[in-house]
Amino acid sequence: EPPLDTYTGYHGHVEDSNYASMIQKFVKTNTRRSKSGDEAFDTPILEFPGAERSYIIRRELGAGAYAPVYLAESVDSLESYDSDSDDSARTSGRDSRPKLNAYATPRNPFEAVKVENGPSSAWEFYMIRAAYDRLRQSVDHARATDSIVRAHELHVHQRESFLIEDYRGQGTLLDLVNIVRNESIGSNHTSEGGLEEALAMFFSIELFRTVEALHANGVLHGDIKADNCLVRLDDSNPNEPPTKGLSLLDLGADECPFDPRESIHYSPSGSHGWKQKGLALIDFGRGIDMQAFSPNVQFIADWETGAHECNEIREARPWTHQIDLYGVAGVIHVLLFGKYVESTPVDSNDENSPPGSSRTYRIRESLKRYWDRELWAGVFDLLLNPGAERWQRIERENGAPDIALSSAPILPVLHSMRYVRRGMEEWLLAHAEKKGLALQLRKIEHLLAERKKKLEK
Repeated sequence: EPPLDTYTGYHGHVEDSNYASMIQKFVKTNTRRSKSGDEAFDTPILEFPGAERSYIIRRELGAGAYAPVYLAESVDSLESYDSDSDDSARTSGRDSRPKLNAYATPRNPFEAVKVENGPSSAWEFYMIRAAYDRLRQSVDHARATDSIVRAHELHVHQRESFLIEDYRGQGTLLDLVNIVRNESIGSNHTSEGGLEEALAMFFSIELFRTVEALHANGVLHGDIKADNCLVRLDDSNPNEPPTKGLSLLDLGADECPFDPRESIHYSPSGSHGWKQKGLALIDFGRGIDMQAFSPNVQFIADWETGAHECNEIREARPWTHQIDLYGVAGVIHVLLFGKYVESTPVDSNDENSPPGSSRTYRIRESLKRYWDRELWAGVFDLLLNPGAERWQRIERENGAPDIALSSAPILPVLHSMRYVRRGMEEWLLAHAEKKGLALQLRKIEHLLAERKKKLEK
C-alpha cells in the first residue's frame, strides 16, 4: 500500500514486448561489425505507451547474471508532443495526464536501462522508491538520498521489464581500485593492494552513512559489494547559488577561511562541495523491507550460499542486518587490500576474544603497520561481530530496546555504526590535508573522465 500503479513512473503494459531480443541482437551485431569495421547496426529505440520519454540504446554497460544493463540516450517522447495527443488518448483509453517526475531534480540526458527477462518483477523499483522516500522524509538521513540510485520508470510486460535508472559514468568502486593500481594517485601509493588509506577512509565513511540511513528506515539492501557501489564525484549542485555550490576542487586554500572542523580539505557535514562526493548504491533487487515484519524477525537463508555471504548465512544461523554489515566489510576490504574479504573464527582462547563471546570473527589479512590499525580493527570487528558485548553495550547505553528473543543481538546497531563512523571522520579531519585527499580525488575525477570518454566513443 499504496498500489504500485499509483507510483509516478510505473507502467504496467498489457501488450507484450520484444525489445529485449532486439537489444541483444543490436549488441551482438554491433560488436561483430565494430571489429570488422562495418557500419553499425540500426540503433534500437524503446518507445513505451504512455511514457514521456523514449530511449535510444547506445551500448551495453554490464551483463549481470540476471539482468543486463544498457546505456540509453533519454529523449522526450514523440508521443508526448503529438498535437492530437488528447484525442488519441481518449480513443485509445490511455491516461493523457502527464506523470510528474518522481524526484525534485531534473533527469539527465543519458540513463541506464536494466532489462529483466522472464517473469517480470517490480520489486527493485519498489525497494528503491521506498528507500528514497523514507530517507527524504527523515531529518537525520535525508543526505543519504544522494547515495542511492534513482529509479525513474518501470515498464512491466508479461515476459520482460525495463527499469530506467540514473546513469553514472565513473564506474564502480571495484573499477576504481583496479584503475588506481596502474596509476600514481597518492604519495604513498603502491601498485599492490587497494587505495591509499585516506581514500579508503573517505569511501568507507560514505558507505557507513548510507547503510546507517537505510537500516534506520527499515531497508536492507541485501547485496552490498564493491561492484554495486558506483563512484559519485559530481560537480556542484546546479540548484545552489554559485557561491554555495563551488566544488572543493575549484577552491584554493587561501580562498576560504580555514576551519579544522569543516574545511575544504574535508567536511563531514558535506559543506565546501563535499556533499557532491561519495558513492551511489545500486541493485536493490535483493532488498528486504523490514517494515513489513515484526521488530524481532530473523531469517534463515534457503539458497545455496557462497563465500561472499555473512557467517550467519553460511552457517545456517538466524540473521537480519548482518547481511549488509558483512557486505560493507567486503567493500572496505576491497578498498584497503584490493581483494575480497575472508573471515576466520577467533580462537576462543585468544586473549583478544571478547569475554563470554561464543563465536566471533576477524579478517584473514593483516592490517598494515602504517595504517591506523586500532581504528580499522574496530571497523571490521563491528561489521563481523555486531552481536559482541562491546557493541551491544553501546546500543543499550543509547536506549536501543532489547528485542524479545534473548539469544538474538540488538539490531540494527545504529549507535555503534555512528560511533565508528565518527571515529573515521575524526581521523580524516586530522589527516585529510596532509594526505592530500582533495588532490587525490581531483586526479581520480580526471582519470575516470578520460576512461569514460574512451568507453563512450
